[in-house]
Amino acid sequence: MLPIYLQTVMAQMQEDEQLALAEIYRQHLPLMLKIAQQYLSVQEDIEDAAHNAVLAIARNIKKVKELQSSQVAVYVALAAKSAAIDLYRKRHRQAPLPLPAELADNVNIPVEAATANSYDRVLAYIKTMPPQYIDPLILHITMDLQARDIALTLGRPVGTVKTQLRRGQKLLQKQFREMQKK
Repeated sequence: MLPIYLQTVMAQMQEDEQLALAEIYRQHLPLMLKIAQQYLSVQEDIEDAAHNAVLAIARNIKKVKELQSSQVAVYVALAAKSAAIDLYRKRHRQAPLPLPAELADNVNIPVEAATANSYDRVLAYIKTMPPQYIDPLILHITMDLQARDIALTLGRPVGTVKTQLRRGQKLLQKQFREMQKK
């Protein structure tokens, strides 16, 4: 059975959106809890962060197209990470901030795939960028989210997200101009 807060949110959605959100919740709740646990130390906070991530996903459920897609897992992981960091900041508790390697492997595109085509190369390069550009660019490129939707998902101001997207895109353009020269 789904939590009451989720049933309330889903009551305002269309049937296909309800099914998609319920499926995401069932499939990815363990991943969201695991990610939140890396940032938070109190069990209630970990659960709150996962539920906040589900609410952020619910706000953008129309953008989710293929539930079995690895892009959905990336999107869910980023939403959980952002929700956990936001809760951490609100609670002022100490917790390790870097994502552990075993989790990073689950949400990052392997380096081997980066040579397969330009899309993978773009994503691989994004992962080498300064941290503030990574999440907004990945959500923009893989999920085709706009700045407003990314801001809601990551819990950042829209202006900040727009700036991060613009600067990140400039870095991408510079990188690909250098690659073309070679």
